[in-house]
Amino acid sequence: FFYITSDGLYMVKTLHREEHKQLRAILPQYFHHITSAGKSSRNGNKPDTLLTWILGCHVIRLSKHSKIGADKIYLVVMNNILNSDLSLPLKFDLKGSWTGRKHSLAERQKAKVTLKDVDFTEMKQKIRVGPERKAQLMASIRRDCHFLEELQLIDYSLLIGIHKHSDHGESIMSSVMSLTSEQSGFDTVKEDDNHPNHVPVFREYHGGMRSEDGKETYVMGIIDFLTMYNRRKKAERVLKTIQYLDNRGISVQPPKKYAHRFIEFFEKHII
Repeated sequence: FFYITSDGLYMVKTLHREEHKQLRAILPQYFHHITSAGKSSRNGNKPDTLLTWILGCHVIRLSKHSKIGADKIYLVVMNNILNSDLSLPLKFDLKGSWTGRKHSLAERQKAKVTLKDVDFTEMKQKIRVGPERKAQLMASIRRDCHFLEELQLIDYSLLIGIHKHSDHGESIMSSVMSLTSEQSGFDTVKEDDNHPNHVPVFREYHGGMRSEDGKETYVMGIIDFLTMYNRRKKAERVLKTIQYLDNRGISVQPPKKYAHRFIEFFEKHII
């Protein structure tokens, strides 16, 4: 299960024991990846990260008479990547795969449904941010994917919520330039030599990224990145390949292929 705090800033989510163990194993690398994002290096500023910020990792031990059916519950506390003061009626969970990644037309009409990759393409949805901001966004996606690939992690997805603006002719550039930190939905500190005031390009407008034409805002982040490509996942890939007669479109892939397909999907759909 998951629970979002009343202020909308944080999410508490249960994990499987294996995911909890995996998080503890990668914690030093994860911490470095998150904290170094957006900072300067010898080769220029490192791209920002879209990965969910994991803020706490906990275990609740239950009595042996518990009716839950388990003696331990594993929990993480993380930032809510869809936190925004804008309404986000349209949501997609995108992996770059296509087999089994589609809702029926009736399901698409349901309130609060999270749509998938084939829905995204059939609805002719794009992330329209222009070439300059596309380059920045893709740099972040590549950096995150290569990091997860190195750790042999798969099954992650980009969760994106889309707000549709009314057509009032507002200039996107004037909107971005007039932002305050309160509008951005992203906590910042006062700028000085030690704490540069930095907001990622994909968090600059009400916690999201406004489209080039000003008609949409995209609030997004990468979630569910704690699945190791192990023997169980390799067996799952074999079984699903037999079931669907397609080893390219199924979700589970070796880490390098998973990352490549993920990047390729967004290269095509971010314009």
